Amino acid sequence: MLINLLIVSLGGVVGSVSRWQTIEIVGSSLIGVFIVNILGVLVAGVAAYRMKATEAKQLFWITGFAGGFTTFSSLALISTEESIVTSSIYVTAMLVISMLVLTVLRPKAKK
Repeated sequence: MLINLLIVSLGGVVGSVSRWQTIEIVGSSLIGVFIVNILGVLVAGVAAYRMKATEAKQLFWITGFAGGFTTFSSLALISTEESIVTSSIYVTAMLVISMLVLTVLRPKAKK
């Protein structure tokens, strides 16, 4: 149990710092949050569907890293600062692209 706590914590620290740095480098919260959320979905999708992920790897990459890297709260805050049209396009685009990423990564069911 303690090792899992440490694994999730380490992933969360790496994810949170990576999000902060990405937004700093991009220089725009609107674009930066969009990028980190899509990349976070990609990382979680690869860990869930493409890696031979042990429980420890899933805890690090999905729960820790992707959980710390992605941000719903910033998405909500940024959306309220924009016009209703911009916010609607922003949120819809993020959801659609996220779903497309996971659809591509997810293994096809065998018939």
